[in-house]
Amino acid sequence: MSFSSISPTERFDVDLAENVAAYLISLKVAALQKLDVETRGPTVILRGTVNSFFEKQLALLCPQRIPGIKQLIDEIEVKGGTSHVPAPPPPRGLEGDTIELRSYGLR
Repeated sequence: MSFSSISPTERFDVDLAENVAAYLISLKVAALQKLDVETRGPTVILRGTVNSFFEKQLALLCPQRIPGIKQLIDEIEVKGGTSHVPAPPPPRGLEGDTIELRSYGLR
């Protein structure tokens, strides 16, 4: 199929998919570069597996970065099935420290 024989809608889909792929490549994260990108008009579908919730969040930022996306369908899985970020441990040396709430008028 040559580009001259495709409809404006098909051309929009191709251009949008290329823009999303270019954005994912620009992030320089190997897992994001392997995601499948499908477009249906202004809807983008991202499919594949990433290594962390952080990588998934990076990919899901594309509607904020690429004009023309009206809806993003997230079909990205995080390896190991973790879809949340665990809470960080408390800073060293503060395990036994407490905050006196009365001094702030919160009690």
